[in-house]
Amino acid sequence: MAELDVYMARAFVALLVIVFLAMVAWVLARHRLYPQQRLGGRHLEVVEKLPLGPRSRLLIVRAGERTFLIGETLQSVSFLTEVDLYCPGESPQSKGDDGGSDSGS
Repeated sequence: MAELDVYMARAFVALLVIVFLAMVAWVLARHRLYPQQRLGGRHLEVVEKLPLGPRSRLLIVRAGERTFLIGETLQSVSFLTEVDLYCPGESPQSKGDDGGSDSGS
């Protein structure tokens, strides 16, 4: 009878270990196969990252044609403001109103 109890205890522990390893494998596969950018696809882009300390940073994120400043810590992600950035091939003046001409005459 004692041998049966030992056998059952070992089988139960082995089953728990298998379930635990399966859960760990599932979590790792989910995070590696489906990174965070999966949700945004081609429409979200982290333009720049600025570390503020060991556990916080500022992010400039482009979503479509809009650009946002985001604060990130271990505990939270916060929207700070929308920023007006221009593309490297475009001048800052042409981003504003289209009423003027920059032909220089």
